[in-house]
Amino acid sequence: MSKKMKIRQRVYFFLWIGLLVFGTGCTELSEVRKENQVLTEKSSQLQQEREGQVKQYQLKEKPSPVKTTANGVCKEASSHEVGKHISWTLRPIVSNRISLVIYEDGHKEDYPDTQELPDIGEEVQTVDMVLQDEKLVNKVVSRHVSKIVTWQERREKMKDVCRNCHNEVHINNSYKQFDNLVLLYNEKFAKPVQAMMKDLIEDGVLNPNGPFEHEVQWIYWKLWPYEGRRTRLGASMMGPDYTHWHGMYEVAQHYYIDFLPAVIQAASEKSNEIKVKYEQKIDRLRTQEEHLWMKVFSEEGVERLRATYKDHYN
Repeated sequence: MSKKMKIRQRVYFFLWIGLLVFGTGCTELSEVRKENQVLTEKSSQLQQEREGQVKQYQLKEKPSPVKTTANGVCKEASSHEVGKHISWTLRPIVSNRISLVIYEDGHKEDYPDTQELPDIGEEVQTVDMVLQDEKLVNKVVSRHVSKIVTWQERREKMKDVCRNCHNEVHINNSYKQFDNLVLLYNEKFAKPVQAMMKDLIEDGVLNPNGPFEHEVQWIYWKLWPYEGRRTRLGASMMGPDYTHWHGMYEVAQHYYIDFLPAVIQAASEKSNEIKVKYEQKIDRLRTQEEHLWMKVFSEEGVERLRATYKDHYN
């Protein structure tokens, strides 16, 4: 077998793993979208009415992606390039708002809000992955910026799609819920976890070239590309079950119950001095307002919870 064929097999293998790990979840999340729920309901009704024969014109009644995310909505031509509507990136451990940079040769690149945008016409050094000597290598390519679409403009494009069926109050409230969830995940869990892992590497507790040597690294993996990503995608699809029970609930559970103890365990394997350092670091973290509920409730908070419980369940 040639080296080129081996490289292709490896690429296909990792693509298959990615689909296996993330594909099913993304499909399930898509199914909880309000549009897809109506689509499923309408499909069942039409099949019953026509004994399984659904005519093409009847599809106009259904709010499918062709009529929503990929729709032209009067201002633009219809397109399957739904990325032009994305204002948050939900894939990395910490989400960022992203703007789109388009180059003169048609190449496109997302810029997070933590990175300064280039100017129109500016020459930028970009990186392409190419096959060279039967190996995948990074190639630096100089390109000139043709157009920039800010994250605010991308969001407005998505709102134009939403306005086909929803009013401004519904649209803005949906985005407010979505934004608040992403910011909560970022500030309460993702950024502290990321900082903790960075500190463990700098202290020599973890090997950056051995990403799964310690239990804490496996838990870190579960916290962001699995549960954390599902939480944010659930919020983007307005799916409460995936946002809460299969999302933020599991993020919190594994953060407090698994991740923090695993940090101390990994540190203890380095030295007792390092262990004490991380015990103190975690103790300080637990005193922050957003984590106090794990330690103790105020008397006022306890009474409020009791009153709410009694009001709801007598």
